[in-house]
This record gives sequence, structure tokens and C-alpha cells, in this order.
Amino acid sequence: MKAKFVVSAVACAALAMGVSGCGEADAPGSSGSPDKKAEKKTFDGKSPDQIADASVAATKKAPSVRIKTEAAANGQSATSDYVVDTQGNCAGTNTQQDAKAEMRRVGSVTYLKANQQYWEALLKQQGSGAKGEKAAATFKDKWVKLPPADAKATQAGCDKDAVIALFDRDKSERKGMTRAKDTQVDGKNSAVLQKKTAQGETTTMYVAAEGEPYILKVEQKGGKAPITTTFSDYGKPVDAKAPPAGEVVDPQKQQKGGAAAS
Repeated sequence: MKAKFVVSAVACAALAMGVSGCGEADAPGSSGSPDKKAEKKTFDGKSPDQIADASVAATKKAPSVRIKTEAAANGQSATSDYVVDTQGNCAGTNTQQDAKAEMRRVGSVTYLKANQQYWEALLKQQGSGAKGEKAAATFKDKWVKLPPADAKATQAGCDKDAVIALFDRDKSERKGMTRAKDTQVDGKNSAVLQKKTAQGETTTMYVAAEGEPYILKVEQKGGKAPITTTFSDYGKPVDAKAPPAGEVVDPQKQQKGGAAAS
């Protein structure tokens, strides 16, 4: 097996752990009554669309955030939980049924540790055949290092700016929103914005009504692939540390030494 093959697999694994592309999920409950005084101060005179735009802009400016996704589709469940910042650092976990992975990105270097089920599922999607089976056995439960030159490929799943940019791929998605009854999310006053599509899908955004109008939660329901993503811990440092050198597998070095050559 060549190093390029392994590096590509790690990059795809990282991308698979992003907030996009997940499936169905039941939303966590929201409770409590909003503080009308705080709500008026933050959103007085703003339309639902303007509130949605302000929430995306504020979230983009945040130095760091925790992003948690809960999903299930086609009888399978999936969760991801990451803390990410604007410096490219991240740390988190991803679970899809019995397949589990942990990822850390420290500056420009990404490390991924996954069990055999995760590697097998990932490499099967790539149609890697026997090479994929060998890779799954070789790298299971070990930290695999993605070289800096290839780390860019992981940004969609482990870079805060790239993740939030997903909300701006199609700005029309947050046009024509309506404002539902305000509520609280994790004890925070929140404006509730909704938009329904002709296909029967409903997108609901919960926006902080105190301080910065950060996105607190986004739900997509009613379609074939519903998803719930929560945002929290804004501004907290990302504690991403490189694994001990002795626990890291470098596919490039393995290829040079013949350990991973096919």
C-alpha cells in the first residue's frame, strides 16, 4: 500500500466527521421562558431574515465553538462532537453505529485514531478492496498522522471557518424565515426562526437573544435526512494536543521503510 492511499483515507475520514451529511435525529428539548427584556434589546426592529443573517455573521466571528451533531438515517445512528477554532485547531469524536473515531488537529497537522469498523466502513466506500482490509487492520486503534501538505483536505470537518461557511453556501436558505415563539436553549434566551420548504422540510434556527447573536441550535426535520446540530462553549480555548510520538503512525515513513508497502 502506498502512503498516498493512506493519506487520502485519513483525509476522507476527517471530512466524514463534519457537521454536514448526517442523518435523522430527534432534537434535544428546549425549556423555560425567554427574558423579553433581553430579547427586545438584541432583536428590536429586526426581521427574521435579518436575525438569521446576524447570527451567521456573529458565529463566523467567534474565535472558537463546540459543535455537536446527533443523527440517524436508514436505521443507523451517528454522532459527532468537536471543539474547533479559527486557528485550525480541533478535537473531537465521531461515532457511526459500531464505528468510532477520534480526531485532533493541532495547527496544520491532523491526527486520527479509529477502530477497525470505522476504517472498514470508510475504505469500503472508497472501493479499496484488499488494500482497504489491510489498511483497516494496520491502522486500527492507532493515531495516524496526516502530513501538513495534505492537512488542507480536512478543513471541511475540522476547521471552524469552513464549518460555519456551510451556512453560507446558499444564502437563499435563510430567506423568507418566520419567527416562532421564543424559548430557551440550555438556559439561554433564544429567538426561534423557521422556514418550511415545498417538500415538507422545516429548518429551525435558535439564535441567542443575549449578548452576541450566536447560533445555538439548528434543526432540519421532515425530510429523508433530518439533523440536529448544537453550538456551545463559544470563545473557550481548544485543548488540542498532539498524541505522544510513540503512539503515532506516519504513513509516509512506513512507506519508506516498506512496512506499509503493497
